[in-house]
Amino acid sequence: MRHLDAIRVCCLLLGACWLCGCLPLPDQESEEKNPLILDARAKKAAYNFQGAVASLEKALEANPRLALAHWELGLIFCQHLSDPAGAIYHFNKLLKLQPGWRHAETARQKIRDCQVEIAKSVPLGPQLPAFQQQFDRMVSRVHDMDKEINLLRVTNQTLHMHAQQLQAENAQLREALRAASAASAASAVPATTAASGAPIAAVQPRSPSETQQANRGVPGPDPTRSASASTRPNTAVHPSSDARRPLVSVSSAPAAPAPRGYLQYTVRKGETMSTVARRYGLPLRTLLSANPNINPNRLNVGQVIRIPAT
Repeated sequence: MRHLDAIRVCCLLLGACWLCGCLPLPDQESEEKNPLILDARAKKAAYNFQGAVASLEKALEANPRLALAHWELGLIFCQHLSDPAGAIYHFNKLLKLQPGWRHAETARQKIRDCQVEIAKSVPLGPQLPAFQQQFDRMVSRVHDMDKEINLLRVTNQTLHMHAQQLQAENAQLREALRAASAASAASAVPATTAASGAPIAAVQPRSPSETQQANRGVPGPDPTRSASASTRPNTAVHPSSDARRPLVSVSSAPAAPAPRGYLQYTVRKGETMSTVARRYGLPLRTLLSANPNINPNRLNVGQVIRIPAT
């Protein structure tokens, strides 16, 4: 009888320990072979996460000390069901049951990640309507400034292209002006030479009597008298009147006036027709008459005007 009583007492103690959770933890192999955990993994692979949770909760009802069941539930709540609070609960249960479990460090990291997600979902505080309106105005202003910046960027690119085109046109105009100045200078040189030259006297050949006198040693004509005779127009001296004078005839037609030349001048910044006329010592009326197609009140920089050659 005493032996039977001892056996009963031991059974009662074992049952109490089982109910109080004092039994030894199941090993890893037994957890891996648990049919409910295997069923939960199969349902999880088939994307049936709610069914997997139900199977794992049944496994925990049968044995609340299954660390693998808490691990699988924490992963499902964290990764698939977006329930960070439930994931934290099961990861903490896992660490409490087995602090040195093989995935303990990963469970701690998962707990920190879930805590961050919970903090993100908590509002910072009540938002005042005035503050919200001011914030909305600032956001709208930022968008408007972005649009203005993009518009200014496009305008800057367009102006840069126009500036390049103007530079190319300016270079072409300079080349054309240089060529025109060279041509006008070349045409002005013969006209200046013709205007400054003296009339050319036409000397007639000697008569036979003059040739005989030259052979006899008769002195020739006086250079001073011939020079004075050359200055008198329309004079023809016959050899019978004075044998010592050469027969020289001067053309009575006056020399043709040289064509009037013009210089090319490019207007600079701040210059007017009056300042250009003073620069070249010309009357303003003369400069305006040489440029009848130019409006003196609308003189532009780079405009080419004609300067009469003095």
